[in-house]
Amino acid sequence: MRRYIMKQVQEDVYKQNQGMIACFFSCQGCLRQKQYVWRMIALALVGMIASGLIQAQGMDAVVGGILAIVAGISGITLGIRRFHDLGKTGWWMILGVIPGVNIGVVLYLLGTSGMYRTQQYSFSKVS
Repeated sequence: MRRYIMKQVQEDVYKQNQGMIACFFSCQGCLRQKQYVWRMIALALVGMIASGLIQAQGMDAVVGGILAIVAGISGITLGIRRFHDLGKTGWWMILGVIPGVNIGVVLYLLGTSGMYRTQQYSFSKVS
């Protein structure tokens, strides 16, 4: 039993110390409310930089477009992981493509605290 608990703790520590790319682009696991808020703030800053670069001429606009695409993909994967924390499947992120509903989806993800983590999406349960 002790080995099993230690293995679970090691897996949790490993997941928490993932690299930056896995932190923003992985669809596996859960994302707590506070983590989601801070990562969305970071994506908003990247989006503002991308918007400024897109308004420029030449190569800056290309770089801005690439940044905007990367931020969009990252926002989708963060939303999927946030839905996992709420005990729902990541397919609920499809609602984000419906105009008007997408604002409600983001407010739901920002405002709802995860009550539990299911074994389906994560290694551990929130106590």
